Amino acid sequence: MIKNLILIFAVLFFVSCNNNTTYNATFPNGVDSAALKMLDPKKGIYPEIWGAVGDGKRDNTWALNECSKYIAGLKGVRNVTIYLSGIYRITDTWTIGTKFVDLEYAFQYINFNTPTFSQVDYNLSRYKTNVSIVGTVGSGIYADFDDSTKLKPAILYTLQGDTRASQSIELYNTIFSNFGVYAKGYLQNGVPTRISSYQNNVCGIACLYNTGIKISGCSIIGFKYGLIQNYSYFSKIENVEINKCDVGIFSYGSASSKLELVRFSNDKKAMELRSSAVELSTIYTTQCPISIHVGAGLITGTNLYFESYNTGAAQIIIGDDPLDKYYLAGRNGIVDGTAFTNAIVVANKADGSGGNSILMKETARKFIIFGGSLQSSNKVSTNPLNEIITLGTLGTFPAPLCKKIQYQ
Repeated sequence: MIKNLILIFAVLFFVSCNNNTTYNATFPNGVDSAALKMLDPKKGIYPEIWGAVGDGKRDNTWALNECSKYIAGLKGVRNVTIYLSGIYRITDTWTIGTKFVDLEYAFQYINFNTPTFSQVDYNLSRYKTNVSIVGTVGSGIYADFDDSTKLKPAILYTLQGDTRASQSIELYNTIFSNFGVYAKGYLQNGVPTRISSYQNNVCGIACLYNTGIKISGCSIIGFKYGLIQNYSYFSKIENVEINKCDVGIFSYGSASSKLELVRFSNDKKAMELRSSAVELSTIYTTQCPISIHVGAGLITGTNLYFESYNTGAAQIIIGDDPLDKYYLAGRNGIVDGTAFTNAIVVANKADGSGGNSILMKETARKFIIFGGSLQSSNKVSTNPLNEIITLGTLGTFPAPLCKKIQYQ
């Protein structure tokens, strides 16, 4: 009898210990059923309802993805806001929306322009709930993982919806604001630390096949790609800091976008823009061997400061050569209509000698510069059709940089 009582108490003690607040460290399934039942999504959603803990240590992958699944299942709710109040460690991708296309596959074959990867099915996306993610001071997502086999995002956002649809009431129907996205190594025992270099095959935020997205007041630090936009139309990135990434922003097929008040620091390449009709305003890059690579037409910029004391092909690269990864032959590959106003380029090498300001590649055509100053370029153009027109711009352009350099 005594042995049976001891056995019963042991079982009860074991069950009790496995139902307290110290959930499994890998997938902390700690749903607050009462809070979930009373939740009014119109007043805000908190990942803590699904057991998330923003201490920088607990694994919140399961909790954040369950929060996303809840939102995906909402009916009749137009707008919801997820509030972040700490630093949430994740060990795999936080998917918001639908995992429509594997990031590595879409990114690898974007040059082929196949309908599978270049078309947005708006009919599938219009009914989606508009989601905003808003953080408090010091909040963020800590992506404590890497992947050596394929590109993986920390935050994957897909299929938001068509802002041109009649039911849309504002241009930016999705907003990410006031939180950080940090790569592996950013936290040591929950304490922020310095990251020495970008992490292999991890992207901070990937926005695929959506329209009307705004990223404001965020920091993205330590990734292979800080932000990837693939057919993400009508986006605005403002007051954002991107540091220590292999490529700060990669944009492909994302027309009608704007970058304003964005700072890049210690990125190997700050911006690779392969989207038409992109506007740059008040952009600052420092310690970036390449500040911008323009791979599509109609890119305009105002108040640009590009600075580097590292070696690189050039601070400003326009167009592609036949051996480049995304080279497109024929008319579709021509990069025309690039115009910068008040662009200051400081392109010094490590030894203090002058570096390369501009490199016009084969598909580049006309580059217009209004005002500002450029250090001399030692690169020779790869196509005699290239043309640089300067108006009130200080700088030296040794021939034969391109077919024609016009000073006015």
